[in-house]
Amino acid sequence: MYLAAGRSEIGPRAIAVALRGDVVGSLLEAAPAGPALAELARLPGVLQAEGARVLELGCGTGELLADLKPSFGVGVDFSEPMIAEAKKAHPDLTFVSGDIEDEAVIRSLPGPFDVILVLDTLGSLDDCQRMLTLLHPLCTRETRVVLGFFSHLWQPALKLAEAAHLRMPQLPQNVLSPADIQAIAA
Repeated sequence: MYLAAGRSEIGPRAIAVALRGDVVGSLLEAAPAGPALAELARLPGVLQAEGARVLELGCGTGELLADLKPSFGVGVDFSEPMIAEAKKAHPDLTFVSGDIEDEAVIRSLPGPFDVILVLDTLGSLDDCQRMLTLLHPLCTRETRVVLGFFSHLWQPALKLAEAAHLRMPQLPQNVLSPADIQAIAA
């Protein structure tokens, strides 16, 4: 597991994203959120975000955020091409291009929020715990923070899907177990 104790000016994730920027831009599709995320959004009691103030970190093209029908929705993503697509597809929502590990980006967000989503994003962060700590000013006692990450048992199948161009290429991921996430979030 890689959890950085400190943060450099330009971390390995930022370099990897910059190097693959052209790939991301060429693979953009205005497709709906993946089936697993769509199912998550429909589960009673899990999100219940319709009419709520929702922040999605690592929002991609904003499909899940839009599907949740928030009264006020903000999406943040590192990829400028993804944010451009999100703004075009969902002009009623707010999208910010920025690094969710950058304190200035997080401070600029108009909180507090009722729901904060961090789905399929934790594994690519340089310092998961620091990012979660930065979220405190955006929360109230009632804020629901939803953390989602995939099991690394799926890694071989996901790499095969990338090779077959059925899935967008992903950055290297931290290996995080449910116990790791619970300890980080505590």
